[in-house]
Amino acid sequence: MTSADELISNRTSISSFQDRMQGDFATSYLGVHAGGHFWVGGDPGGDFFASPGDPWFFLHHGQIDRTWWIWQNQDLKKRQNAIAGTNTMFNSPPSANTTLDDIIDLEVLAPKIKVRDAMSTISDQFCYVYA
Repeated sequence: MTSADELISNRTSISSFQDRMQGDFATSYLGVHAGGHFWVGGDPGGDFFASPGDPWFFLHHGQIDRTWWIWQNQDLKKRQNAIAGTNTMFNSPPSANTTLDDIIDLEVLAPKIKVRDAMSTISDQFCYVYA
């Protein structure tokens, strides 16, 4: 499993960073994100509907966000709006590349926003930094 330190220090592109963080299930490689889900006994390792029921889920995802924030702030000019990949997980089914103008729709949980509006923790949408 890759450490958060390795992600922050050695990954210079968003695609390299996010692909390594997520892991590669086809090769049984668990990245920092997937590894955290499988590490906890109460999280059935990837059940999208059950894992948010475990309080660990929110602590884990806070740390995932913090890791991305640290990586992003190492070169904020280049990384603030860095984006790569498609609109579906692991491009399954195949879909268009995600853009900063795509809409994030969490239905009843939050208002719809553009991806670009979620790229900064101190934007109009959010107001937080990590210590």
